[in-house]
Parts: sequence; structure tokens; C-alpha cells
Amino acid sequence: MDALNDILGVDGTRVLNVNINKFSRNTKIQVIIDNKNGITVDECAKVSRITEDVIKLDDEFKNEYTLEVTSPGINRPLFLENDYKDNIGSKVKVSLKKLQDKTKNISGIIMEVVDKFVVIKARNKSYKIEFENIKKANLDIEIEIKK
Repeated sequence: MDALNDILGVDGTRVLNVNINKFSRNTKIQVIIDNKNGITVDECAKVSRITEDVIKLDDEFKNEYTLEVTSPGINRPLFLENDYKDNIGSKVKVSLKKLQDKTKNISGIIMEVVDKFVVIKARNKSYKIEFENIKKANLDIEIEIKK
């Protein structure tokens, strides 16, 4: 991931996450990218070509594999501390690894990021959640469709 980010960092595109799923014969590699200006199909194709070149340098992927480069989508997952910082004020759904204040699921607004914690306000209560305790987090954006 760092090697790809070093190459992509020039135009603001960054790799958020790389998932590698090894199936019986075919490994699936999913690269999730984002850019503050949005992601186009051309950007996905460019990252795909660069990723292919990086993969060719790795002896682990000598067999067949499938490569998928995608944007995170509207209710995108949050992976990095900067993802939380970039989305202060946004609604988020968080699943925790272990109970905190008698709950494992919190839905609220990202208020701040301090040290190794994110503060989420939910139902008039603030939760200071350690990043290590976050199992999964996604933006929770609602789209209003007007008739």
C-alpha cells in the first residue's frame, strides 16, 4: 500500500485499503482508492496499470489473480486516522471489537480526532473510541430524492 501511495501521491489519489483474498486457484486483489476531487474510471484504470506493475515485482503472485480497483462509494468505509479527520462533522456507523459503554454499535457524528481516539456524538452522548477498538466504520450518508 505504501509503495502505491508513494507513486500516486503526486495527484492527490491515495490507496485507502488493499484486500487480498486467496481462493483455491485465483487470488482476488481489491484496491480501494480515493481522491478529494473524486475518482473517475480513467483514474481507476491508471491505478490498475500501476498496481499491475507493482504486483509483477512480488514473487507471491506468480499464479493467476484478479485485480479490482474501485472507489469507496458513498457510504465509504473509514480505514485511516486521516479518513476520520477528513470527515469531521459527518454521520458515521461504527462497529466495535469490544463493548464500550454497554454497546458495540454506535451511530453518530464525528466530532474530533484526538491522539489515537475519535470522538463521536450519538444521542446527546459523546463516545471517545480508541482506533484499536474499531472493527468497522462507514460514513452514513443519506440521500434525499425529491419528487
